[in-house]
Amino acid sequence: MASGESDPGGRVLALAASLGAGAAVGALFHVIEQWLNLLVIFPALMGLAAGLAGAAVVKAKRVRAPFAAALIGLAGGAVAYLTGFAIGYARVRADMAKDLDAVVAAVSRDAGAPPPATLDVDHAVDRLLLAWAEAGDDPPPSDSAVADALLGDERGVPLPARGAALIAWLRVTAAAGTDITHGVSSSSSHPLHLGGTATGVLWAVELLIAAVIGLAVTGAAARVPFCEQCGTWYGPPEALVVVAGKEEQAAVSRALENADPVALAALAAGARSALPTLGVVGLRARHCTRCPDADTYVQLIRFKRDRRGRGEEKVLRSGLFPAVTWRALSAPLTDAARFAALGASPTSSRPWPPDLSPPTT
Repeated sequence: MASGESDPGGRVLALAASLGAGAAVGALFHVIEQWLNLLVIFPALMGLAAGLAGAAVVKAKRVRAPFAAALIGLAGGAVAYLTGFAIGYARVRADMAKDLDAVVAAVSRDAGAPPPATLDVDHAVDRLLLAWAEAGDDPPPSDSAVADALLGDERGVPLPARGAALIAWLRVTAAAGTDITHGVSSSSSHPLHLGGTATGVLWAVELLIAAVIGLAVTGAAARVPFCEQCGTWYGPPEALVVVAGKEEQAAVSRALENADPVALAALAAGARSALPTLGVVGLRARHCTRCPDADTYVQLIRFKRDRRGRGEEKVLRSGLFPAVTWRALSAPLTDAARFAALGASPTSSRPWPPDLSPPTT
């Protein structure tokens, strides 16, 4: 149903908004995590923030490409989570470079000679991180490892492959493990300690959470029906119109396929006399708010409540109906089918379901 179109530059702007918001919120949470780290919750909030930023531009720039929008949210959520790692890595490199500069200055002062012309502190940091990861030293590498790192260029030692130093830093950081207390990353007296492998798995799960939430939020914004005639998104969904008990799902689906208002009315009349308590099948429509003759977006929904009274919906089918066809189909669905949306059950003094209104978005 989505056309895949957008306003000029819409996808690029949505990507920029999602990535920018992701980087900003990732940096913010990196600062907060110095004192408090809510595992899983913080990544979910990062993905949500990146997804909402992308979704706002998707709406404003009328991006009708759900797959592209979902990828935008995915990228934003991933960037939000990975920003903290990028900041941590840059900070470690800066601290190590500062320490190495101090070492070089001290050695040169004691020797009364300038440092070798071939010395490159960035190269030394790369080699030192690799040596640290390979040795597994804690505290950081020995004096001999520092000397080898500083003299590597002079001795003609090949540089590490691109990205090897980052991987080494991740190995060192993961090897330090994660302490957890009551769901909060902590350094309290009795934490649950996760080792290196478990910490790596935790990172992967949190990255997935942030990325998937960003994907879901931004993708959902682009899946809202859109009127190509007037260039506007459809209005909010109407209240669910109950048609039959869930065992009549196939019959309701056939009536829709055949555009048969008589069959729908007969099913609705049956629902008046004996509404099952296990679930219902109903229809929910969305319309263009500007074009009365635009196609109507209709969802066939199965609704039920769990033991705690929480509503659960499952969209069985969805599609567009010509406005004239939908008016013909919905006209016979009188109060007999609408009583559940009003919270009045003819078979029980207890309202069931008490509320079938669509969730606000």
